[in-house]
Amino acid sequence: MKKLYLVITLLYFISLSAQSNSGFKIYLDCNNCDKNYIKENINFTSFVNNRQSSDLHVMINSTATGGGGDKYNLIILGRNEFNQRSDTLNF
Repeated sequence: MKKLYLVITLLYFISLSAQSNSGFKIYLDCNNCDKNYIKENINFTSFVNNRQSSDLHVMINSTATGGGGDKYNLIILGRNEFNQRSDTLNF
């Protein structure tokens, strides 16, 4: 279920940011996430291994909550043509 929420949140931001017809490149920066799952399920964009060559830098952090759940923070930083855009999503 956590993976589904993560993919839906990424898709939400990507749909808001998709301004170019040529697509864009994402650098995924997370320690405890399943990068392969995300890359396999978001197949309409490309993921890069170098932050400098990306259009979006997505940082994912998770924190345990007192009730036994998890809180996720997605920090999205625009680069290149998206340089003026950034967003933080919490769920």
